[in-house]
Amino acid sequence: MPSAPPEEIVARTPRRYLLPAVLALAGAVVGASATWLVRGSSTVSPEKVVGTVDWSNQQTNQFSFRPESEQSESKKPDGKEQTFYQLVADQQNYPTCLQGDTGDPVRQDQRRVSIELIHVNLGKGAKRDIAVSVDCL
Repeated sequence: MPSAPPEEIVARTPRRYLLPAVLALAGAVVGASATWLVRGSSTVSPEKVVGTVDWSNQQTNQFSFRPESEQSESKKPDGKEQTFYQLVADQQNYPTCLQGDTGDPVRQDQRRVSIELIHVNLGKGAKRDIAVSVDCL
């Protein structure tokens, strides 16, 4: 049986892998597109915001926060300018800038922080703001 010249073998080898490579690439594109189209609407990415904490309660993991973009230097904050957040943290990892004095979990001085937060829509117009991390600045 005569064998093919080496040049002909080399020329046929890449063609043999061309169809499977094209099919694999097409499958990857279709799979990635389908995944992107059907991704859950509940997928969230935290929003990073810098601002001031005016009040915090370590016992309830709540604090009031005013973003820098909404702060006015000419007047003190009132309840309308503050948004209250629930912090997802245990007592061992609670940020020091939100901790109260020994025996008093409430702290009422102003502190500059950076928070990562998510907004949860509870339906019927109700929402909950949750801080997933707080960095003391």
